[in-house]
Amino acid sequence: MTDTASRIAECRAIIKSDADPFRMVWRKASDAERRMLLTIAKRPAWLAPLFWDELSADTRAAIKRRAADLREWLNKALTPEAVQS
Repeated sequence: MTDTASRIAECRAIIKSDADPFRMVWRKASDAERRMLLTIAKRPAWLAPLFWDELSADTRAAIKRRAADLREWLNKALTPEAVQS
């Protein structure tokens, strides 16, 4: 582990935060995109302005799970064969 990675891991341990890759997705998402993700996860849209770490662990897990489910469904539903018919 590099010195920088070691320091980042130490900081994350201090603030009790994990290296969640979805945090960056949430940070870069527009308000409309956040509301869509919350809707897919069956969570209230008023949570959209919150930072990723301000959402409950349950809400974060639901967003990631439902987004993955939607992606899987879209990949199956939008095969070239399905789109052509």
